[in-house]
Amino acid sequence: MSAIIHLSSIADLCRLLRLPNNTHPLVAVVDFGQVREAYPASRRITTDFYSVMFKNDCHNTVKYGRKHLDFQDGSLICMAPHQILEMDADEGDPPNRRGWGLFFHPDLLRAGSLGEKMKSYSFFTYAVTEALHLSDKEKHILRDCVQKI
Repeated sequence: MSAIIHLSSIADLCRLLRLPNNTHPLVAVVDFGQVREAYPASRRITTDFYSVMFKNDCHNTVKYGRKHLDFQDGSLICMAPHQILEMDADEGDPPNRRGWGLFFHPDLLRAGSLGEKMKSYSFFTYAVTEALHLSDKEKHILRDCVQKI
């Protein structure tokens, strides 16, 4: 079993993924096509922040909890802080990877009412054996939102 990589900040995430310095310390949007492998081929990751990830052409196996995710073409996975995500090597070439990740620290929400409501949103703890499968319309809406962020 591989060691757990713990990311406590958005800056840690950017360093791990070898991305340029992020302009905001509490939120990042990552284009997975720009990510260069910078960590062991098989890895277990936990964070202190929320993650919303959408991937197309997912060539690696993703394990969330004790089971493999049904993380197929056009699926979304949402993770709360301190949950463990385990991935094996992604065999796809970085330019051929498609998808994005929205990562945000809970401190971003603490001052407002959304911070209180986050625990009631079941999709961050939803079913640990499945990702959310999106319709084409939902994919388009989410992509537009993330591009605006």
